[in-house]
Formats: sequence, C-alpha cells, structure tokens
Amino acid sequence: MHRNRLHVSPLVALALVSTSFAASDSRSAPAVENPAPAVKDPAALAAIPGPTLALVENVGQWDSPALFHGRLDEVEVHLLPGAVQFQLSRPDLDRAIAIRVSLEGGDPDCEPRGEGLRPETRSYFRGKDQSRWATDVRSFSSALYRDLAPGLDLRVREGLGRMEWDLLLDAGVSGEGLVLRCDGAEDIAVDDEGSLVIETEIGAIRMSLPTSWTVAEDGTTEPVRATYVRIDEQRFRFEVAGRDRDEALVIDPGVEWASYLGGSELDVVLGTRQAANGDLVVTGFTRSPDFPTTAGAYQPSGSGGDEAFVSVFDSSGTTLLHSTYLAGAGLDGALALDLTPTGEVVVTGYTRSTDFPTTAGAYQTSKGTGFDAFVARLSADLMTLEHSTYFGDAGAGGRDWATDVAVDAAGPITICGVARADLPITPGAAQGTFGGFIDVFVARIDPAGGGSSDLLWCTYLGGSGDESFNNPFPGSANSVSTPDLALGGDGSVTVAGVTRSQDFPTTAGAFQEVPLQGNSDAFVARISADGSTLEYATLLGGSSLEVATALSLDAQGRAVVGGATLSGNFPVSPGALQPNLDASGTDGAWIAMVSSDGSALEYGTYLGGSGIENVICLDLEPTGAVIASGLTQSPNFPVTPTASQPALSGTSDAFLVRIDTTHTGSAQLAHSTYFGGSEGEDVWDLRALGSGRVLIGGATSSSDVPMTAGSFGPTYSGGVDAVVAVLDLGDVATRYCSPAVVNSTGIPASITAAGSDLAADNDLTLEATDLPQMSTAFFLTSQDQGLVLNPGGSQGNLCLGGSIGRYVGPGQIQNSGTAGTVSLALDLTSTPTPTGLVAVQAGETWNFQAWFRDSLGGSATSNFTDAVSVTFR
Repeated sequence: MHRNRLHVSPLVALALVSTSFAASDSRSAPAVENPAPAVKDPAALAAIPGPTLALVENVGQWDSPALFHGRLDEVEVHLLPGAVQFQLSRPDLDRAIAIRVSLEGGDPDCEPRGEGLRPETRSYFRGKDQSRWATDVRSFSSALYRDLAPGLDLRVREGLGRMEWDLLLDAGVSGEGLVLRCDGAEDIAVDDEGSLVIETEIGAIRMSLPTSWTVAEDGTTEPVRATYVRIDEQRFRFEVAGRDRDEALVIDPGVEWASYLGGSELDVVLGTRQAANGDLVVTGFTRSPDFPTTAGAYQPSGSGGDEAFVSVFDSSGTTLLHSTYLAGAGLDGALALDLTPTGEVVVTGYTRSTDFPTTAGAYQTSKGTGFDAFVARLSADLMTLEHSTYFGDAGAGGRDWATDVAVDAAGPITICGVARADLPITPGAAQGTFGGFIDVFVARIDPAGGGSSDLLWCTYLGGSGDESFNNPFPGSANSVSTPDLALGGDGSVTVAGVTRSQDFPTTAGAFQEVPLQGNSDAFVARISADGSTLEYATLLGGSSLEVATALSLDAQGRAVVGGATLSGNFPVSPGALQPNLDASGTDGAWIAMVSSDGSALEYGTYLGGSGIENVICLDLEPTGAVIASGLTQSPNFPVTPTASQPALSGTSDAFLVRIDTTHTGSAQLAHSTYFGGSEGEDVWDLRALGSGRVLIGGATSSSDVPMTAGSFGPTYSGGVDAVVAVLDLGDVATRYCSPAVVNSTGIPASITAAGSDLAADNDLTLEATDLPQMSTAFFLTSQDQGLVLNPGGSQGNLCLGGSIGRYVGPGQIQNSGTAGTVSLALDLTSTPTPTGLVAVQAGETWNFQAWFRDSLGGSATSNFTDAVSVTFR
C-alpha cells in the first residue's frame, strides 16, 4: 500500500572533503573483501556503469553484525540492525575510522531489507572450514529499514554516483523531532551552503542540503525547506519550514524555486539570462517606488513612473545579489538583455526621459522627440554604468524602441526594434529607405566610446504598412514585444516579427513570398553580418492574422519561431504535434522551424486548446528540444501526466512546454504544464538551462503562485508582481537509440513513458506509436542497455541488453489496430525478468522498448521502436 510521506534526502551523498585525502583504489578495507563476482549474465554486468553500489548480503562469510556490506568510491557502508555505519580509510596514515549513524528513539533491532536484486552473485571461500564458505551470495542496489521508528523508514542507496540515504516519513509525522546521532564524529557543523559537515580524525564527510516540498492528495504541490540544525558534537536534527503534516513531502522534478520580485505597484520581468557563474539575471520595468534594490547599486532609487530595472539572483533564488533602477524622470523600460563574455549586463529598451543616464563619448547622448531606444552596459555587480547611449531619430518620428539585443563574443552589440522615419541608416544598408508607417530596424553598435563611429551599421526592414503589433505601448503587460533577433555563427542576424505590408521585402525562392495571406503575417528574415544584404526573408501565415513573438536558432542555422494565429490554414508539417486550430476560432499558439536558407518549412504545429493562446518566448536545448512558454486561457490545454500543475488555476495561466521535433504526433510533447495562481500570469522570457531545466521571467497578479520556501520573495507584494522561477521540465524517461529503423509505414516507431518515476506510486504507462496497422506488438524491459542489429532477422535494432523481460502475460500482447498504437499501464510490483516477476525498487534504472510484427518486401519479419530509460526514485 502506498503511504503519503515526507522524503528527506540529506546529500544525500557522502564524500571525504579533506584536501589532504587522496583516494586510492589500492587501499584495503578490513571489514569487506572484494571477491570477483560470479556473473550469471556477463552482458548484464558489462553494461553496468561503474562504480556502482552493490549491497552484499552477509550470510556468514564475514564475522560482522552487519546484515549488508557495500562500497562506493571512498565510502564503505555496513548496514547494522538499527544503524548505518560508514567506514573511511586513509592508507597514507594507515588509519580507518567508522561513523555510526542512528536515530534516537529508533528501533535498535530494525533490520534492513534488500531492494533491487542485482544480476550478479558472489562466492566466498575463506580458509579450510567449508562451513564458512558461501556461494551465489546475492547483492542489492538499495536497502530499506522499514519502520525504523513509528511512521518512518530509512533507505540506503546510490545516487549521482555517491552514497545516499533517505528518510521517509508518513503523513502526520513531524520531521523536527528527528534527532540523529553520529558516534565516532569529533564535531558536527553546518557550513555556509547549508551542508552538514561531520569532522573526523582523518577528514570530513559532507551531506548536502535536501530540497523538498509537500504533495496534497489532489497532486498539488507546496514547497518547503528542510535544513540541518546542529545539536552538539555528535547530534543533529532537521528543521522543516512550511510543511502541512497531512501532506507528503517529496523531492521531485517540477518547480525548483520561484520568487516574487517587485514592490507595491506594477513590476514585469521581460528579459532573462544565466551568467557563467550560475547567477540569474533579469530585467524589465517597474512602477513601484519600493522596488527592491541592493546596497551600492548604480541607481538605488527611482524617480517615479515607468522605470527600467536590472536584478541578479543567486542560482538558488534565495538571495537578491544585486538590483538597480536604470531610468530618468520620464517613462523608461528594459525589454531585453544579454551578457558579455566577461559577465557585464547589456540591456535595451525604450525611454522618454531627457535625463536618461548616458556616458561620455557614447554614440547619442541627447534624446530626440518622443520615445528613443537605449542601449546600456552595466558591470556584473550593477554598481557601474560602463556605457549607455540613446538610439533614435533626431526629428519628429518620436516612436523608436529596441525590443531585443545580442552581444557578439568580440564585443559589438546588435539590437532590433521598431521605428518611424529618420533613423541613422548607414551607407550600403540592406534597406536604406524607410518603407512606411512603422518599420523594423536592425543596428550593430561597438560601445567603444567613439561617438558617431560607434555605429557600425543600421538598416530598415519593412514595407509600406505596419511592422509592429497593434502599435503596442512598449513594455505593457498587455502587449507583445516584437521583433526578436538571433545571431548566427557567422555574425549574421536573423529577425522574426509581424508585418501588415503587402510589399514586405521577401526574397525569391522563400518559403512564402508576398503578398500577405491575411491581414497580417509573421516573417522571418536574415541579414548579413555587415548589414548590407538581405540573405532571405519569408512570410509565415494563413488567411487571417499572425504574429511572431519568439525566435531562436539551432545548430544548423534554422530559425525556430513561435507566435499566435487566428488562421485555420497556418502551415503545419506532416506528423505535427497538433495539426489543427481549435474550432472555437480564438487565438491559437504556433511553433515553426524554417530552413537555414528560408526556402522551406521544416516543422510547423498549432499548440493549444479551446481558449486563447500565444507563444511569447522560446529557447532551444543543446539536444534541439524546444522549450516554449506563453499565455493560455484554455482549460483543455494539452498537459503531460508529469505536469507539476495539471489544471488551469485562474482565468489565464502561463504554460510551459518541451517539444522534441524529431518525433511525430503526440510523442513530440515531452513535457507540458500550466504555471500560475488564481488570477493571471504571463511568462515574457525564458532560457533553457539544460536537461529540461528552464529559467522563466514574467508577471502575475496572483497572490497564490506556488513560491518556494526560502526564496527571496516568497510573498506577494501587491498590484502586479514580477515573477522569476526555475522549473524542471525533464521527462520521466530519457530517450535513446533514436530514431528507430523505419518500418513499413515509412517512418520509425516511437515509445514514450508517462506517469511517475516514484516506484511507490506504481504509475507508469508505456505507449508505442507509428506502428503498422493491425500489427502484433508487446513491450520489453531490462535494467541494461545494449545494441543488437537485426536480431533474429528483424529489420530493426534491439536496444536492451542483459536479462530481458517480455510483457507477454494475459492482455499484454496487443494489436496496434487502425491507429498503429499500443499502450500498457505497468504493474511495477510485477516486472518480468527471465527468472520471474520482480518489484521495481527506488534507485533502480529500467529500460523499455517495444517489439512489433512488420513486413519487408512482402516477407514477414519484425521491427522495434526506439527505447526509453527510467530511473526510479
């Protein structure tokens, strides 16, 4: 029976941190022998990445009270009744010490039970007394102390290549009363990072800070913070803040941290970046006179009205390291930022202030009429304004603002935005004359302080109509800042936005040339590195309205674009995630990929439900996966089973999706979740941090957005608050061996895993798609990966190794039907192996693949999907 519980994982890993300690594989371990394993399945053992924890049963081969012995790197573990003992050795000092960890008030006779039977066995032949010999001794990947105390279990396992131990508390059991004793320790301390440091005679052991939150019965989460508290030289306890004892507390993918940022009025984050040292930098605009700034900031107070700001958080979101206003006496706002290779912060946006701070020798030190763009560079600590310039016309145009910025590794700054006439266009520009009404502009500036010589080039891009989105007031929480830009590896500039011009300058051979398909179309264009040539320009649209509001470039130079549409015939690609706009006729979101020369649409999909959606921002992971966000009012927006927020909370929420375009149909949606509270939210910018993690910035009018305990801003300040968060959108499974071999349908089949990676939840469903119609299929599983080409004459590849189990029990052999799909809800307590059914245990990794009957050239044969790997917790 599954029990709601609190999971506290201290470090959980242990490692010697003494600088004088040198790990040596040649040292002896007096309590543990190291015999060669007797391998029943050599392929299975070869596939195990080392080092790997093996907890070996003590069946009499050792004179020790420990029931299990194991070792991982420097740490040797002995599992005793009621206690865990860690043994550390220093061969250079010929010293070894043992730290015995026990729970005060725990059952001293509680015996650990092995979990996750490993594929190998071991044999021990010690001395002449055959009664002491032991053969085929089992080993396990983890062990559980069940009911070490009432309502509390303890598990020892491997995690991230190091020894870990988890405390598991049932709902209703307090974590604060847990006192653990470390016999053998000289002292205990909590360091500046919150880690527990156990001092010993030969070095120190560090246990890192756990991350936790509660989970209610309806699946909603509430973050809490678990910390160590030193009691004395040998004892410590946990302190858990903000926990509802009626709910479980777990360590799980989802919101890593989230914080409000702002004062009592309107605050919006519009740009985000991660610095090389892990700090998180955001910018935007504020109307709050009490916006938080830090000591020594360049401009610690504002002067009223809209004002730009820049803020820097540490990677955990607990500390606002630096924060400053950047403004004059008029209306100002920052719409985008980028970082230099050495960490300076470059921001761009709009200003109507005649006293906006500029620097001596800048390109333009006085403002023209109305709004001008600005470009500013601040030191990494936000204490020094290193460079700042206006950028706009000197005449009566009066509507110039920059919407995006990118910094070249060599130093020049590229900006784009929208403008009226009379910008300082440079000779030989790709478009030297103003098209009409409002045009896009692209400019490159070298902030060397050389005055007019700082402008390297500037060009218009537009036709005789409007290249802005409904003439939005820049920075308004109800508008979309567009256009966006991205730098190519050759210094070229790709731009995406919106046009209403029938004569927009598309190029010959473009995917979609003029005229417009509807009242407005999105566009994607690329300008050469010197600003002289429009290398390609294409429209993207259907018969109604489109706008492009997000852009990124992949490694092949293809533009990945997102936006909103009212068109039922927006161009989508075969096998699209969502081929049709919802029939309600409301705004729908879309994502598209344009070839590197602009001549073809390589991917296109709608995204959304029955309400209003738009994609506002997106970024690409190194794998090519697209992470996108925006606004949704749909109660039926497509979410995945692992969503941290599966339902709409207010009239509108932000959404976050992770899409793998290498697959087809629903298999592309790796992760999707709502994000928000009971009112409304927007995510205005995001940055992919890798492995499914994403930094987001935006705004909310909800006082109940789930903020993490210990974050800088855990409570709502009033009005509209800015919000900054880091979320984990990683899939429950990792895909590999992909794509599979093409089958008789003409495309490869795919496997996905959805549900929970908590073994105790017993909630994982496999689905195989793109199979031939009416094909026999079943799923395979193994704890090992492998690669066997065309096994048994198959036209596909087997991607599992070692001991392979087959789901061929009653109801498990299936027919793909006319949809070419099979699925199976797994019972993790009855996982097939060649030697029988076993239960999946926390800490184990299982791999899954599907086999199916296929035909090749009229001959009966078979094929396989790709494979997925799930590490259970």
